[in-house]
Amino acid sequence: MSERGVFVYVIRSADGHVKVGTAKNIQKRLRQLQGANPHALTIEYTSGGMLRIVAEQVEFEAHHRLHEHHVSGEWFLCTVEDARSAIAGAIKYVRNRRNIYQTHTLISRNLRTAKPYSGPRWMS
Repeated sequence: MSERGVFVYVIRSADGHVKVGTAKNIQKRLRQLQGANPHALTIEYTSGGMLRIVAEQVEFEAHHRLHEHHVSGEWFLCTVEDARSAIAGAIKYVRNRRNIYQTHTLISRNLRTAKPYSGPRWMS
């Protein structure tokens, strides 16, 4: 079963760090993180819901784009706008890669099931 209710989020800590992650229930995730963080946390951005596998790919790519700001785990020392921009770019990148993969898969499937070319039909 596919889940279309997974979100990529940006949570900001009062000390200036931002976290880029994925969650199905962002409020629940915020409560979990707040319990282990001495600074106040706020949700600054959430993407639209997407399939879990897509959200995880977007998160991975966004982390890659923010690598120079990396502090620890999924925490970065950058602006919320930097994180939002990384997520937007990651969404475009993943969407493009998925379209290329789907097109390649469709072509491959068609080539496997196609009959060998035997010239124009009128010659048969």
